[in-house]
Amino acid sequence: MKPWIDERHFAELAAAAPEQLCAGGRASYDPATGRYSIRIWNRGYILDGRNRRVQTPLLDKELDEIFTVFVIWYLLHPAAITQTNIWVSEKDFPGGTTFFRGPHLIPTADVSTACGEDLARFTAACLHLGGEPVAMGDAAFRFVITPDIAVTVVYWLGDDDFPAEAKLLFDQGMIGKLPLDMVFCLAVEVCQRLGRTIKADGQAA
Repeated sequence: MKPWIDERHFAELAAAAPEQLCAGGRASYDPATGRYSIRIWNRGYILDGRNRRVQTPLLDKELDEIFTVFVIWYLLHPAAITQTNIWVSEKDFPGGTTFFRGPHLIPTADVSTACGEDLARFTAACLHLGGEPVAMGDAAFRFVITPDIAVTVVYWLGDDDFPAEAKLLFDQGMIGKLPLDMVFCLAVEVCQRLGRTIKADGQAA
């Protein structure tokens, strides 16, 4: 299987100008080790372009490749993303209707399968991960992923006709700023981390 992380990402990171990537305090750089530190969704990450590694001290292990791609991309592409608090689905991104299907289907089933009809578990897990309540669905929470990127997870309980369902929404300000594959990488992390936390009754992140 072809790896998600292209070696060129690490090469670009190693060759980048730290003062540009760290502008505005969005990241820090250690010239002795050549490593960057950045915080994304309440977790610190260490990016080492020279040794081609991305780690988080909290877990003391390398990350799943798919989210590593997002972490590297976000550091390498500082852009002004204005949060609008207008929520859109992945299909509202240009090209999203075609892109987000098949292998790029957003895995919201990770959340609904873990939660089922237990709305209290969904709520507890969202609060554990720093979610802020939003008035949507049967329950919904907004997550600040980075200072300029936010997503909302909406949950509907099932009934006689439809099973319980989760939906991931994105701040409209992300349109035109994040490519579709980075939206997908971000969405996978949100769904998987929330699903794991629900299964662990709020003890895992």
